[in-house]
Amino acid sequence: MSSGLSYQLLKKRVSALQREEDPVLRRKYYDVHANYPEIMTGLEEAIIRFGQGLRSLRDRQVLDSVALLLKTYKTEQSGLIYEHTSSDPIANSLGRDLKTFLEGHRKLDQDQRFLKTGEIVNCLEVLLADIEFHTAETDQESYLRFIARSRPDLAKSASANLIV
Repeated sequence: MSSGLSYQLLKKRVSALQREEDPVLRRKYYDVHANYPEIMTGLEEAIIRFGQGLRSLRDRQVLDSVALLLKTYKTEQSGLIYEHTSSDPIANSLGRDLKTFLEGHRKLDQDQRFLKTGEIVNCLEVLLADIEFHTAETDQESYLRFIARSRPDLAKSASANLIV
């Protein structure tokens, strides 16, 4: 199972690097996935877990949630504390879950490293680029299906709870 996951992630990275024409963004994508794989995987896991049992979740809501969270951390980076929110309650709720995950990695623990605001911004920019790539398709759940396929261990537990 882990080899399949590694293969899917490698395939995704190669595809993203090939399509990116801006060398600065290409380098950032590579650096983030090389230096913060546990953060990127954790963000995707948080999205999958949030979507379990929630059939109304769409790529657009995930995109909005990540974009607003990125905006919040960029505002914090400039020295202001302001939380950007959406009019969509699902996007707000997902944003809170993602922020809880990220804030958990900002605490000093012995088993994980401390994340700076700039590092969080870089991770969110790369995640946003991934989501935008998938939302360019006409399907409303392309990104959600992709991350569920690349993490069948998490996606499987959602379908086990359904009564048919």
